[in-house]
Amino acid sequence: MTKFEEEFKALTSWDWVNVDLIQQILTRFGNWHSDEEFQELLDKYSNLNDNYEKEVIKSSKLETSNLKLIAEGTGLLSDNAMLTKKVEDLKSQLQQQALPVVPECVAKVVELLKKNPETPWSKLYEALGEEGVTCLNDFQHKDERFGFGGLNSKLFVLFHLAINGYQVEKAQLFRLKLKNATISNYYLWLNQATGKVFVDKKFLDWTNHDNVKNIFTEQEIAKISDGAFVNNEAFELVPVEDGE
Repeated sequence: MTKFEEEFKALTSWDWVNVDLIQQILTRFGNWHSDEEFQELLDKYSNLNDNYEKEVIKSSKLETSNLKLIAEGTGLLSDNAMLTKKVEDLKSQLQQQALPVVPECVAKVVELLKKNPETPWSKLYEALGEEGVTCLNDFQHKDERFGFGGLNSKLFVLFHLAINGYQVEKAQLFRLKLKNATISNYYLWLNQATGKVFVDKKFLDWTNHDNVKNIFTEQEIAKISDGAFVNNEAFELVPVEDGE
């Protein structure tokens, strides 16, 4: 007798067991459930599926909301950065507008004074030159805080510029173009090493170690050949454009 038959007999009062019949019954009805059980299982899994779908939809909405918030936050950061830059630009412009404009000779003396506040006036005066002294006089005329006249007042102006800042005057530059000549587009050139002048094309292939130039300020023109080219009818004063 098989173990299955022994165990089945122990549960029943039958003297014999039709194993084949029982196996057929188990094969056919072993997984059988009542309609009520099937409905209960169906309801259970339907609820689980509904809850899962609801959670998926909820999660999707949250993700969409988060992405929207991130996009809005990024936009706000970008706007804030742009506004910050505009404010800094405006501050810079206001500061630049408020700073006094001085010629380059005065700027050099101010920087000298900043590096060495004990620099004697004689050295400062020599570095200023006539143009620089005239500039300081203008400051003293325009602002009563600086007084007028004495050396102490001029030192006061220089220290004021050193502490509060300044802008270097952008001097207008010119070329002296030869007029009414058989050759056209020729300009005055100056050899700074020798002080001699010559006429040549607007641009040269050589510069003699940067000793020759044909662009000048009005002050520089006045010094060439002891002022011989100031209002010289043979030359036309041509302004140099920015970036030229």
